Amino acid sequence: MRVRWVSVVVGVWLVLMLSQAAPRNTGDSSEYLGMAMQFAAGRPPSFTEGELRGMRTASGMPEAGFELETRRFQEIRGADGRYEMPHMWVYSLLATPAVWGARLLRAAPVWGLVATNVALLAGLLALIVWRGGRAWAFAVVVTPLVWWVDKPLAEVMMACGLGAAALLFPTHGGAALVVLGLLAAQNPALLVACVVFGVLAFVQNPRRLHDWRWMTAAAIGALFAAVAPTYYLWRLGRLSPLTSYAEAALPSASALLYPLIDVNMGLFVRFPPALLLVLVPLARRDGWRMSAAWPCALTATALLLVCSQQPNMNQGGNPDLSRYAMWLLPLMLPWLLSLDAASVAQRAAGIAVLVLCAAWTTVAFPLTRPESYRYPTALATWLWTQHPMWARPRPETFAERTSHREPAVVPSATSTCEKVLLYEGRWPAACPPSYAEVPERCSAPGMFCYANRYGHGMHLVQPFGTVSGYRPESHDRTWRAGDETAAWVAGFVRNMASGSPPDTRLSIRAVSQVAWTHTWWSGARGRLVIYARGVGSGARIVFRHAAPATVVVRVPGESEPASRTTANEGLTVVAIPSRSHVVVDVFVD
Repeated sequence: MRVRWVSVVVGVWLVLMLSQAAPRNTGDSSEYLGMAMQFAAGRPPSFTEGELRGMRTASGMPEAGFELETRRFQEIRGADGRYEMPHMWVYSLLATPAVWGARLLRAAPVWGLVATNVALLAGLLALIVWRGGRAWAFAVVVTPLVWWVDKPLAEVMMACGLGAAALLFPTHGGAALVVLGLLAAQNPALLVACVVFGVLAFVQNPRRLHDWRWMTAAAIGALFAAVAPTYYLWRLGRLSPLTSYAEAALPSASALLYPLIDVNMGLFVRFPPALLLVLVPLARRDGWRMSAAWPCALTATALLLVCSQQPNMNQGGNPDLSRYAMWLLPLMLPWLLSLDAASVAQRAAGIAVLVLCAAWTTVAFPLTRPESYRYPTALATWLWTQHPMWARPRPETFAERTSHREPAVVPSATSTCEKVLLYEGRWPAACPPSYAEVPERCSAPGMFCYANRYGHGMHLVQPFGTVSGYRPESHDRTWRAGDETAAWVAGFVRNMASGSPPDTRLSIRAVSQVAWTHTWWSGARGRLVIYARGVGSGARIVFRHAAPATVVVRVPGESEPASRTTANEGLTVVAIPSRSHVVVDVFVD
């Protein structure tokens, strides 16, 4: 009865959460939606030029249709001229019947993929009930995994499939291998799960090698797992299109544990109740005696290793939470079931954990929360600006969240240069170096280093290393350490915010005959500093200011200003001399 009571409460919570469903384009959802619509129309999952253009209106999500057109990569174009997608189509194929149903109900096709996600989550819930799970096991369902339910992405399939394998393995191990094979058909990373579960199944009971039912299930799972590489070998001449974006390398600790501890996307940081769902069960010996425990533990370790090979760990299609972490969490089910069968006190603790998980998810991860991967979280901002030496983030995460672009522009820094990411020894234009010794190795090709501020305008530079396969955009608006002009500019802009001022009292309206400029501002002092590089003959800067202003033009090597202009409110045109470097200092009364 208690099992039923908990399942009913969890079901009601899920219904309330899913009532917020409003499908939208996130991450790679345009691919999955497009391929599902191709299947629903009786076409292959690849696209012609015309079919890609037609998705703008047919999908009911114009933004997804426009994004799908950007997937026209020549390296994944078949000999027949049709474009494949970087991600596999198995999830889209599973969603096809639901897409047909959505059309019968005159709903947008995307609702078919949402309905598929709901069915997958309901299936995991039913398996937990079947295994006699209580509060500890049900806590896996009331996690941020629900955020992905109304997004046409394969994450719910991955997480629920791994959870199903963990639940089926003790009594229906053959079915678990079939499920894992299906997951591997969608994402080759899950091949490791197939191997681990398959090998340990026969190690635990060698007699299964002589059981035709087990061997049949293992063969079916292997055939499913072979679908993706066979398809791409046939269509593209290689095993997977994703191999174009990854380069195998020995992972660092930051890459291996990224889905768990990163301050922007780590499971334990963004969803602290997960610490209870992981550490408490793992500390008990009884959980390790469950037949699925070791397959799940080794699979989680292997998946962390495989996911660490991603060239960019900071990806879209998530609410500041790693999708890979959500794949891993259902693998805790063997230990959670063990806790559900333990003492009354431990079961009562499970109810408290269940409530905590549901409450945290409700507040922090509602379905309406937008995806976020180009801005730092509040915790990351605090660490990077107040205690820059405490954090050593992955370069791709720091660069994308400070430059607010994907691919990132490097070098990059926080707004007032507390933490600076150097690339090949170069500093960003926003952070002219004054007091910093840069190790020679920081200038090596592809090398990232961090400069962390301490004291008054000083930075300690520490090498990070290279990131295999990661290719950000670099630019020439940079400084080199030891540049005398950089130190001269730094004297004007220290502790000022980079960028244009939000204060409407002062704005730059036009710049002419200048290669490029960078600005800093201080609202407290009513001050704007413009650095201009490559100033040509007849250069001008036009300001609009709502109060009287003083404009001082300076050039390096001269003690006196090149010019000083005082003007009342309105438009002011200031001529600047033809020099390689010029600083324009503006003060508003």
